[in-house]
Amino acid sequence: MKKFLKILVVTLIALILVILVGLHIAYHSFSPDDKGLQVNESNLAYFQESYEECRKAFLEQARAATEMYDLSKMFSIKVPSKVDTALYIDILYLPPKHDSSRLLVLSSGIHGVEAFMGSAFQQFFLEVLLTEEVLADMGVLMIHGINPYGFKYLRRLTENNVDLNRGSETDPALFNIKNEGYGMVNEFLNPKGKVSKNSVRNQFFHWASIMNIMKYSKGVLQQAIGQGQYDYPEGIMFGGNDFEPQIDSLRIRLPVFLSPYETILAIDLHTGHGERGGLYPLSNPLDNPQNLQKTESVFKDHHIVWGDTDETYTTTGGFSDPFLQKLCPSATYLHLTVEWGTSDVHKIIGSMHLLQNHVMENQGYNHGYKNSKQEERIKQGYKEFFYPSSDSWRSGAIESGREMFSTVLENYSVI
Repeated sequence: MKKFLKILVVTLIALILVILVGLHIAYHSFSPDDKGLQVNESNLAYFQESYEECRKAFLEQARAATEMYDLSKMFSIKVPSKVDTALYIDILYLPPKHDSSRLLVLSSGIHGVEAFMGSAFQQFFLEVLLTEEVLADMGVLMIHGINPYGFKYLRRLTENNVDLNRGSETDPALFNIKNEGYGMVNEFLNPKGKVSKNSVRNQFFHWASIMNIMKYSKGVLQQAIGQGQYDYPEGIMFGGNDFEPQIDSLRIRLPVFLSPYETILAIDLHTGHGERGGLYPLSNPLDNPQNLQKTESVFKDHHIVWGDTDETYTTTGGFSDPFLQKLCPSATYLHLTVEWGTSDVHKIIGSMHLLQNHVMENQGYNHGYKNSKQEERIKQGYKEFFYPSSDSWRSGAIESGREMFSTVLENYSVI
């Protein structure tokens, strides 16, 4: 009997070790692929590798549009910076050709490093999807590169470490919101000291993640981390203690373009969420049943991920909700975030990689990198996570955007 128990214990220990080693290998070898995605070479023309190149390409398309359509307006807002004097948000307004009560707002770059894909799609929209028929039914307002610092320097956040999609409002009471859950995991999310991807902490980041999931549950962690927080200025998802300068500027400049319209559809372009190669409309839950029905009608061919489901979380201080909505209080206001999936974050391993990338990049920005090699490795890995270099992914992203927005434009024109 003792021999049997000894064999059983040894077998169980060996089995646990095999599982642990297997999970460790699976985590560090995790790499989503693009199987089944074909490359359309013409789609790749919309992609660039720097903020300056993206901005130049967008401005060229915008100028072409102003020459083609009467009464168009185009202007730039300079974003102040301590380190860079050439950071701009670029705005293009195309009024409807006939009297129309509808406006489409298409914005990119609220999360700087995600702006590469948003810029590419805005360029594609202007060249391919924008037609006289579209402008017969609605006006179009394009906002390009809302966070130019993050866009240029490969950050999701601003120079002041602010997540603009948690720090956009018209009411400063936003900054008094308490996210109690965030405090439970602040030390895990925001380590101090110079960062190295080779450190013991980062080599075993997945184990610490699993321990926190076991302690608090995946849903509680997801909401605590994703919601936004206003108490830890060096932390990820920090919404600020005051409005960033571009939010103040947009609050002043945008209402003149929004106020003439009875119905506004605002779509904010992002990358990261969901299965690689997918395209996902997301939103905080809507309280207004009429707006809910109209939003679902516009996106009736696509599954909307609402923030009160297990698939995602609710947020505070969002750009399209509530910021833009409060700039046009008399309009019927519809809004969604649209995300291109990059790294299978719908899977546990993918979501842990997402979180680790956030943590390492933020630690490096606030506390420095162990050496220049680690800085390059972490920054380029961060860019790759939100802007895959794969031609197949990029071509597929344009195709999925073409398919979704073709139906959205058609549906929106008749609501």
